[in-house]
Amino acid sequence: MPFGLLVIIITVLLGALVAWVGDRIGRKVGRQRLSLFGLRPKYTSVIVTITTGAFIVLVTITTMALLSQDARTALFGIEELRSTIKSLESDRQLRQKELNELQQRLARDQKQLGETLATLSSTQKQLQAVKAEIDGLNREISKLTSDRDKLLQERARLAREKEALEAERSALEERVKELGNQVSNLRSFSDRLFGDLSRYFFGFRQGHVVIRSGQPLSYGVIPTDRDTDTIKGYLNYLLTSAAQTAQVWGAGADDQGHILLLNQWVTEKDPISGELRLRQLSVDEILDQVAHALRSNPNVTSAIVRVVSVANTLQGEPVPVDFELFINRIIYNKGDIIDSIILDGRSSEAELFTRLYSFLRVNINQEARARGVLESPEGSLGEISIERAFSVIQEVRKAQQPVRVDVVAAETISTIGPLNIDFHLVIPAADTGRD
Repeated sequence: MPFGLLVIIITVLLGALVAWVGDRIGRKVGRQRLSLFGLRPKYTSVIVTITTGAFIVLVTITTMALLSQDARTALFGIEELRSTIKSLESDRQLRQKELNELQQRLARDQKQLGETLATLSSTQKQLQAVKAEIDGLNREISKLTSDRDKLLQERARLAREKEALEAERSALEERVKELGNQVSNLRSFSDRLFGDLSRYFFGFRQGHVVIRSGQPLSYGVIPTDRDTDTIKGYLNYLLTSAAQTAQVWGAGADDQGHILLLNQWVTEKDPISGELRLRQLSVDEILDQVAHALRSNPNVTSAIVRVVSVANTLQGEPVPVDFELFINRIIYNKGDIIDSIILDGRSSEAELFTRLYSFLRVNINQEARARGVLESPEGSLGEISIERAFSVIQEVRKAQQPVRVDVVAAETISTIGPLNIDFHLVIPAADTGRD
């Protein structure tokens, strides 16, 4: 039940109770005609009635004051409440005024905030543009830094090249000086050589050439995978064989007893004076160089070494020689056609032999030389069997028509030779071949 309704019910009940009590007292005073303060009973009854009513009001107010704080406040604190209300109203008006001022200030601040936000937005756009420009500048700076590093590296490289060029220039200047000295030495050597050549030419015109320039004196196949001493031993054997061949052909020994002359010179600096000078290599030094050249290529297991004359030699003179090195490889496999010729079987036997022999001596030898087959010291590539050539001519004459004669390799032929050949006949009518 609500508290206010309870107060009303209690107040009504107390008022009714006080009224009933006052009524009972008034009736009793009226019946007994009691007198109060010497007043007449009529007035006494009135006083009792007034007192009862006042008492009802007093009880009602007291009850309300006891039961309700608000009632007590309304009865006894109304002035204070009014003063408080007035103060609160004044304070409210002040707060309202402040609120209005704050609202106006807020409106101004909001307007200023809008302007600030607009300015901020514009500033952000500018900031983004500046940031993009900064990024571009950073990229440009990175590129410039990279270019600078490249330029620094290039400058360092150029500095190194400059130093190298300076060193090379100094070396070239030193080399020019050395070459100047070498030219002087060469001039002196050329003067001596010219005198030797003059004497040699005079002897050539007056004497008989027994060994021509470029003619091989000895040759052989040397395995290049052997040690240096073994190779040098074989080279010495070739020199001995070449000396014997040269002596048989009419060459002679010089004052020191040498039939072969290995004239190889080197330019070297004198250890004491520092001047360039020419020095003739010894035979052992030449053999070391040849052995080193033979062993220099690991893919080559054998090579052909020839001792050849390097100048025309007169009878009774020593032979100037040098070494020639060739890789020994297969030129023709057995059965390979070297060249072919057409012989007419209706020609005479002498004419056929002349054509075949000339073809073998000229065409076959030229073809074999062009392919790399080397000559023997006697100047031939191989022996040609006269009996086999006549038998081929007889077979051609039996055909009594043009016959193709193929010259083929009788066996595998390598660079060192010899050129061992055979014949293969192709007769068109029968389309057969006979060996």
